[in-house]
Amino acid sequence: MYHIKNDKRQKESALRLMKGLTECLRLKPMSEIGVSDLCVASNVSRSTFYRMFDTPTDLLEYTSDKYIEKAIADYSREVFRNEEDFILYSLMYWKNHTDLLEAAINSGRIDIIKKSFMAHSEILVPMMVNEFKEDELDYLMAGLSGLVTSMLTLWIERGRKETPVQLFELYRKISEMRYLGHTSINSR
Repeated sequence: MYHIKNDKRQKESALRLMKGLTECLRLKPMSEIGVSDLCVASNVSRSTFYRMFDTPTDLLEYTSDKYIEKAIADYSREVFRNEEDFILYSLMYWKNHTDLLEAAINSGRIDIIKKSFMAHSEILVPMMVNEFKEDELDYLMAGLSGLVTSMLTLWIERGRKETPVQLFELYRKISEMRYLGHTSINSR
């Protein structure tokens, strides 16, 4: 778990650690990155690290949350009509942040990305839809975050061959099949 106070110095140290994590991820997988590696790469002391994080995975979680917050801030500056716009935007955003995605995937922790999406759903959901009942919104967000992270996981595992627009077109194809009744469940 991470615990960062609303303190300028801690926020600056956390930002340096995030950058240090990115540098470390270029050199080795998340499972091989230790606190010492992070501290050297970010020029932060071990005691500072442990004041804010318990483990390197906590730093990965914090970084994921910050990436999602940045994506939401950028997303909310634009005018999007629906969840499809959000999905396309997400695919394009994460294309530029594959270091974090690969770290989460390679360490078997894609749940970190999904958790970050869900933690910010109260901001995302009102920007995307109006036709869902309030008790359905968590399901919507779980579905969207699961879809985006699953597609991105497969994309990375297959060598990032497709563009975000191509991935989005695959999503639309799947959605159209579902709406047209071309699923095995509907054909029974």
